[in-house]
Amino acid sequence: MSIVVGGFGQPLPFVISLDTTAGELKRLIEERTGVEPQLQTLRFQDRDLLDDQGIYAQGVRRNSTLSLSVPRSAELDDAEELYNSLSDPITRELFVDPVVASSA
Repeated sequence: MSIVVGGFGQPLPFVISLDTTAGELKRLIEERTGVEPQLQTLRFQDRDLLDDQGIYAQGVRRNSTLSLSVPRSAELDDAEELYNSLSDPITRELFVDPVVASSA
């Protein structure tokens, strides 16, 4: 089934099986975002999803949108890591440094 995870930058589309657990989905999210599963909170219809249960069993259906939240410090760490990995000076100049942006 197709779902979308929103809340951390761009919406992330996924095609998963009906028996995929929230914990397994968090590992897939980690592959795309670099955010470790233990830092992620997945919510659907105002409820936190339980890692050890299938998301279908928790009410998620085809084309549902789940909310992802992570601690603010994890977002900044990932953005800073991306900034530091940019080797092209022009690209790096266009990237907004999260530390500078948050203090402005």
